[in-house]
Amino acid sequence: MVPLALGVRGLIKAIRAKDSDDQPPSAVACGLFSVASVTVANGADNISVYTPTFRTIGVSATLITVAVFAVLVALWCLIGTLLGSHKKITEFVERYTFSELRMRTAHSSASADRAPAMLG
Repeated sequence: MVPLALGVRGLIKAIRAKDSDDQPPSAVACGLFSVASVTVANGADNISVYTPTFRTIGVSATLITVAVFAVLVALWCLIGTLLGSHKKITEFVERYTFSELRMRTAHSSASADRAPAMLG
């Protein structure tokens, strides 16, 4: 329920920010409590599914399952490494990351310039 609640809260904040022309909030969990809550909530569903499964399938099937999981995680890591080091992908990410950063910086400075006028 915690990830769902965090997602709904983020959606509401994004909709409110869109209506008021403010910068949309970051979709990153900030702070120790948020990160810990998401981690526990994400791991709890795995424990609730895999504990009964491993309990009922036996030792040999559990070892095979763990081995397959390890191989597939290694495959995901290999794919991530290959994609993350591919020249065209890194150029694409860098181009859009820097343009996003410039847009955020321009928006922040424009908001800072408007703030004193609104107060005075």
